[in-house]
Amino acid sequence: MLQWLSCPWSAPNSLLSFSLCQERQYYFVKESLNWDEAQRYCRKHHTDLATIGNSKDVKQFLDIVLSTDDDVWIGLYSNINWTWSGLLNSVGSQYRNWESSDYDPDFISANQFCVCIGDNGGWWDYDCAKKFPFVCYNGNISVVNKVCF
Repeated sequence: MLQWLSCPWSAPNSLLSFSLCQERQYYFVKESLNWDEAQRYCRKHHTDLATIGNSKDVKQFLDIVLSTDDDVWIGLYSNINWTWSGLLNSVGSQYRNWESSDYDPDFISANQFCVCIGDNGGWWDYDCAKKFPFVCYNGNISVVNKVCF
């Protein structure tokens, strides 16, 4: 389990500033499931599949999956646009870390709509039916108010 606080949004140039923060605890699940099964498992036992909001999250995320040589499912998927799974999908929704050596996302055979992370932190689009270990998170959103003078 790994826990950290991510605050990707704030309004710094105003008298009253609101920061949206998400505290997350990550859980690595070694069992290999397809993306939909992994999502169901995470939603039943935790909050959802992992959300990654920035490069610092990638490094911390990799620290918890060192025990596997496999790629690992994360909560990013595409119906038309890339979206994070779950109710907290707006947090980190713009950050991407696609694997550049393979020109991802490449939607090979128009069949790769789910995302896994490799051992170097790069993201790959994959067929959602492929089975990989995965990472779930428990998360809470809080709003931090600051008054600036």
